[in-house]
Amino acid sequence: MSSFFDKVKASVAEAGDKVKAGVVEAGNKAKTVMEINKLKLQNNSKLNEIERQYREIGKQVFEAKQLDSAAALSSDDLEPFMNTIKGLQEEIEHNLKEIKFLSDDNVIVEQAKNDKPVVLMQYEPEEKEEK
Repeated sequence: MSSFFDKVKASVAEAGDKVKAGVVEAGNKAKTVMEINKLKLQNNSKLNEIERQYREIGKQVFEAKQLDSAAALSSDDLEPFMNTIKGLQEEIEHNLKEIKFLSDDNVIVEQAKNDKPVVLMQYEPEEKEEK
């Protein structure tokens, strides 16, 4: 009888360990999802700032043209905007790499034709057919 109870006790202990491991894993996954979402939110803010910079460049060009001084508008005038945009693009690229790392290669990052990052999509591997 003692052997039976020892087996039951061992089975219960093993099940408890599996449940505890599952809870820890779920907690880790939740932290990872939160970090990924934080990075996505940062990227959205950076994309909005890039759009704001583009609008400001357009405004500068428009105002120069209105004053008929398009020739007076030099690339030096636009350089700060260009540098800001390039810096933001680099930060976005870094965040995308971090997201890919955190998601353990389960996320595919797509780029638009203008090298602007776009929506991330979840990659689900195809199931292998059993013969």
